[in-house]
Amino acid sequence: MARQSPPTGVSSQRLEGLLVVLCLLLLGLRLWRLADRYAVNILYWDQWDFYTPLFQDRSLWEVFNWQHGPPRLGVGLLLTKFLAAVSGWDCRVEVFASVITLCLASVAAVVLRYRLLGPLKWYDAAIPLAFLTPLQWELFVAAPNPAHGPVPLLLGVLYCLGWTISRQTVRYGIVLSLNFLLIFTGFGLFVGVLTPLLLTVDLVVLIRDRNRDATVLCVAGLCLCMLSWAVFSVGYVFWPAVDCFRFPEPNGSYAKYVALAYSGLFGLRESVDWPYAVPGGIFVVSAMAILACRFGRLIHRGHPMQPLDVIIVVLVGFSLLFSVGSAIGRVCLGYENARASRYIPYLVPGVFGAYLHVIAMPARLVRTAAVTLLMAGLVWGALPLGPADMKLVAWYAIGKGEWKETFLSTEDIEAANRLSRFPVHPDPVGTRMADKMKFFKTHRFNLYLDQTGR
Repeated sequence: MARQSPPTGVSSQRLEGLLVVLCLLLLGLRLWRLADRYAVNILYWDQWDFYTPLFQDRSLWEVFNWQHGPPRLGVGLLLTKFLAAVSGWDCRVEVFASVITLCLASVAAVVLRYRLLGPLKWYDAAIPLAFLTPLQWELFVAAPNPAHGPVPLLLGVLYCLGWTISRQTVRYGIVLSLNFLLIFTGFGLFVGVLTPLLLTVDLVVLIRDRNRDATVLCVAGLCLCMLSWAVFSVGYVFWPAVDCFRFPEPNGSYAKYVALAYSGLFGLRESVDWPYAVPGGIFVVSAMAILACRFGRLIHRGHPMQPLDVIIVVLVGFSLLFSVGSAIGRVCLGYENARASRYIPYLVPGVFGAYLHVIAMPARLVRTAAVTLLMAGLVWGALPLGPADMKLVAWYAIGKGEWKETFLSTEDIEAANRLSRFPVHPDPVGTRMADKMKFFKTHRFNLYLDQTGR
């Protein structure tokens, strides 16, 4: 008998799914190539400071609980500790781990999209375009820190996947465990702000529906969530990490800062003038409308809460909270700081959440127009880096390479700073760089691993 050909619809779905997978692979390889070409094996700037518990061989809990700037470093610093132990403190290994983490976050986002809305479409290539954009180059060539961006992004997507589990006990267990890790890992702490709010909404709906057993479980989950914050607060010190911090800031516009940050994600990074803030401003207003819409649905639709509504609230709410927080804490440094590429991983969830909202819209024309605009912005942002970004990438790579070469030939920190004209820390004495260099030399770690390599 002749073999029957598969239905056209099934073949089309497979091709569209393969297109998304191919896009993910190509963009992941591009990030790997960027990291491989420009990452240099030498600690730089903040790394000399937040590596301190590793130099001091602190306990796992002390490493997990370590605070650097406003957040703690959590799972990210534990990952750094593990990689340092197995690689001889090779910073390039940590960089490649960040690339892999971002790829895993992208894969998890694609899985989340599939669980929420069914078979993939060609335009779901927007997901890897957002998650694997080269605009986040600073994660690889400046002061790599998995706790600041890559790890919170992956944990956040896994947290959203936890909300798709139908069984309440399992769902709460996974969500609350990941919530604990997020609170302690970089700016994932903003997810921790949303979790008690979502549980409170769930609790109100359960009480309204007179669901006693589920209500008791929700109360227990809410208590555990608040306990996580109580543990986080022990020994925590508010530390904005910039001397110019003031609130309110009299000389800057928070709204403009936030708008420029999102414009930067879409590749508009040439200027900080108001016209460049307009596209980001439009996105922020749209995101706020989406957040209000989905939160309203959570309140009115009853139990169980719809995973799509919850996840969009988490993704969009998290990014908006981060962008407002960064504006409050960093606008005094100038609007150029809004486009810092290390902030990109915290803006991506907001774009992903808005994307999920758009593709779930019933109105076809509106959906098509919105997807087209969003895809155009992401494609523009994912194009090869512009001259200004590439100039900075090369500046970091060349400067760090020259400092490393000079130090290895002189073993004099001040001479390396002077001759390379590229200091790797603003206060070598304060961070005890000389002692840390002796540690590297004694154990043949970091820049001493291969004095002829990078």
